[in-house]
Amino acid sequence: MNGIYWLPSYPKSGNTWFRIFLNNLLSNKDEPADINNMDVNTPIASARGLFDEWVGYDSSDLTMDEIDNLRPDLYRLYASEGNQVKYSKIHDAYAELEDGRKLIPKDVSLGAIYIIRNPLDVAVSFANHSSINFEKSVSRLCKKDFASCQTANIMSLQLRQKLLSWSGHVESWTAQTDTKIHVMRTKT
Repeated sequence: MNGIYWLPSYPKSGNTWFRIFLNNLLSNKDEPADINNMDVNTPIASARGLFDEWVGYDSSDLTMDEIDNLRPDLYRLYASEGNQVKYSKIHDAYAELEDGRKLIPKDVSLGAIYIIRNPLDVAVSFANHSSINFEKSVSRLCKKDFASCQTANIMSLQLRQKLLSWSGHVESWTAQTDTKIHVMRTKT
């Protein structure tokens, strides 16, 4: 069976912890999964290196919109490799591209496990992770068009991710009807 189970969450919501659990489950090895090497079983959909490898040229030669327009087809390619179910971490909101296509292609989506965390806890963790103050972190979580990794003069290891506000992100995934979704709430 080919297809992708998406592991969406707003950043700093417990997605990495869940990926460690899932990697340990999928690897069936005696030693625990390495937090720095989880892309084999559960790659992040916005990984610049994987994008460059799949496309065959450097993403730094493309605009962010051009990259976004290629991503659905790359997810189809990823889903078609081998004869097994795939899992992919994703922070992007469930959104449409400028041409009306969905970033997450329905035809290869088997379902999603949405990880939700209290936004107050997310704000604290996001502030620490981003080396910003709490007020700026809260402002980002409330910004309706917030995106990460979109600074033009800095080449991030990840592609731009359109997050929206925290509540907009949650609603984008939980209200969509294209793929089955299971919501898991984290406790901190």
